[in-house]
Amino acid sequence: MINEAQAGAGTFAHPFCAPGAATCGPADWDSYQTQLERALSRVALPPTFTSYTAKYVVVTTANDCLHADAAGIPQSESQPCTLNDMNASVDRLVAVDKFALSKGVTPIFDVAPQYDHLDLPKFQSAFGLAWVIGEQDYTQLRTLGTTRLKAELPGAIVLDIWKDYTHIGDGIHPDYETAEKAADVIARHLRKLDR
Repeated sequence: MINEAQAGAGTFAHPFCAPGAATCGPADWDSYQTQLERALSRVALPPTFTSYTAKYVVVTTANDCLHADAAGIPQSESQPCTLNDMNASVDRLVAVDKFALSKGVTPIFDVAPQYDHLDLPKFQSAFGLAWVIGEQDYTQLRTLGTTRLKAELPGAIVLDIWKDYTHIGDGIHPDYETAEKAADVIARHLRKLDR
């Protein structure tokens, strides 16, 4: 499917909230739902545009709950996610992927990298973020997402594409080799499915 992903996006639409700014914007991100709808429009077949040339869509870890800029409000007003917030984020992922399945497109989810492969305090410092998710909450969010997606979306695929994760030096984003390995894991899995 044509890439509609937006770096910095999450499961809900929200404005960019720069460190130290009293207001958010003018840049913003679309929700995963909006991004998926746009991507589907690019692969829809005429004349009805209700069938698609794509069979799969890859949905990677959302920024939801990871750091202060992902809250959609000024960072000084944002707080780390509660368990209810984490479940709400997973609820939105489930809804997006039920939508994909209803269109005949199979969603492929990643399992977030392990906490010890990241350096979130470094990420916080480098980007001047008010807060980043702590290890216990990160592990809880990672487990919650993986467990619920597998249980609630039997038609979806959940892959651990980040086993050998190395960040680019900022503490969070994958380096080129890591991204290539992740893409290869997905490609190999799809080749098996399409035999």
